[in-house]
Amino acid sequence: MPKTLSEKKYYEIENKMKQFSKKVDISLGYLDFIFWYKATNNLFK
Repeated sequence: MPKTLSEKKYYEIENKMKQFSKKVDISLGYLDFIFWYKATNNLFK
């Protein structure tokens, strides 16, 4: 967890991502990968 986020805020964001992944019918893992790639332009973590 990033040190710039409180634990509460981190879990709020995570829950929103879970809801969004269900809404667009994509797994949370794939959604995480897409955000990672867009942020880093790198396929590997």
